[in-house]
Amino acid sequence: MTMLGAPSSAATALLGMLMVVHAQAQTIALDANWEGTWQCEASDSASAFTSPMVAIISGSQIKLSRASNTSDEVLNGTVDANGSVSLSGRGTRADGQRILSSITGTLSGRSLTASGRVVPLAGGAVQTCALALTPVGASARPAIYTYPYAYPAAHHHGHHGHH
Repeated sequence: MTMLGAPSSAATALLGMLMVVHAQAQTIALDANWEGTWQCEASDSASAFTSPMVAIISGSQIKLSRASNTSDEVLNGTVDANGSVSLSGRGTRADGQRILSSITGTLSGRSLTASGRVVPLAGGAVQTCALALTPVGASARPAIYTYPYAYPAAHHHGHHGHH
């Protein structure tokens, strides 16, 4: 009888491990290219601006870059299991000033919102900024999965019912 007890406890342990793997897989499911805007308020040393941003999330790593030719900036950071996002990086502002940016925020479902600061390395006023991102093509994705299965089947069935 003890022999029969062993496999079931091993199976329970295995199931426990699968649950843990599944929980990790859910954060990895966020892997995507994201896009949005980086909106900064005016400061004493810089004018207000909004620039398009693109981000790549891979597991717990996030890489954010400004999708504009007026400035060159890449920020690297992390996303934790609770969706807390933290990023920092150096770049060059449109006026040629070297800057240091730091951003903290939250990733929830299909939106990432964060606030940040842009600090001129040579000195000057800090700019406060807001970041808003969504996954690229997120709105199109549900349509691709639901309609091809649900629509033709229902349509086909109804058509036959009349004849």
